[in-house]
Amino acid sequence: MKNRIRLDYAYYKTRVKDQIFTVDAAYSTGLSGIVRNAGDFESFGHELLIAYDVIRSKDLKWELVFNWSTNEGKVLDLPDDIESLIFADSGFAGVTSEIREGDKMGDMYGYKWTYVDGERYINEDGIPEINLDERVKVGNAFPDFTTSLGSNFTYKGFGFNFLVEWKEGGDLYDAGRRNSLRNGILVETEFRDQTMVMDGVMDDGAGGFVTNTTEAYIDQDYYRASNNYNRAAEILVQDASWVKLRNIGLTYNVKGDLLQKLKMERIGFSVSAHNILLWTPYESYDPEGNQYSAGSNVYGFTGLGTPLSESFSMGINLGF
Repeated sequence: MKNRIRLDYAYYKTRVKDQIFTVDAAYSTGLSGIVRNAGDFESFGHELLIAYDVIRSKDLKWELVFNWSTNEGKVLDLPDDIESLIFADSGFAGVTSEIREGDKMGDMYGYKWTYVDGERYINEDGIPEINLDERVKVGNAFPDFTTSLGSNFTYKGFGFNFLVEWKEGGDLYDAGRRNSLRNGILVETEFRDQTMVMDGVMDDGAGGFVTNTTEAYIDQDYYRASNNYNRAAEILVQDASWVKLRNIGLTYNVKGDLLQKLKMERIGFSVSAHNILLWTPYESYDPEGNQYSAGSNVYGFTGLGTPLSESFSMGINLGF
């Protein structure tokens, strides 16, 4: 089709053994950790690019570019004396970026409410209880896939382009969310000094469980209670899927006799906007932010950095 369609596909698979990690050590040794070679990890994924010239004529050109990719990793083996490797720990909140043998890379652990046969357990005060006996898997930081659609449109001297990106899946822990809940500055805490019946099951007094009917009084103490509310991973770890208008821009390049009259090679004008529209179920700042730097192996933590910002620009390009 005269090179109007371009296709590029890649599948990759990487296996790494004996990576270098700092592993926790018994405090009786006088050390907090030792650096050693540990683990057997595998990562694999797909990458697809399709570009299509929808219109290609002398004055009018329109190109669409589609990208799609996945990335997944698995822990094949850890030494017998290592239960897990913790890359990041939220501290008292209990959320960790952690891997155990058989896990996927990017798994996150934390404390959850107590459940009975899939139903949240409600105690005699009418409120749930967090199971602080063990951390359990509460999410994974890596997305199911990421994809984007870009468009480049030119007509004579005019140009218009945009790029829309979509990340599906991937969980995120906001380090500032717990304090915001405790301090009553989020919309979730507007419901207070009132009674309600929470969803879940309660003891029936005969060794079984029935649908909860006990009213609970919700005040500021409920939101500040770490045993009942603000350490529950269900409210601290969120789905960080998003659709974003990454870029949009308009350009105009002067053509014709005007350039000769001005004795110039080119005159161009441009306006553009970056990161201006976002659709996401995530209830905080832009979920694309990361608490750690790009060179870190920690994913799924945010909230302690400056959120990504919108940007707008205008430019003039002159060539003599």
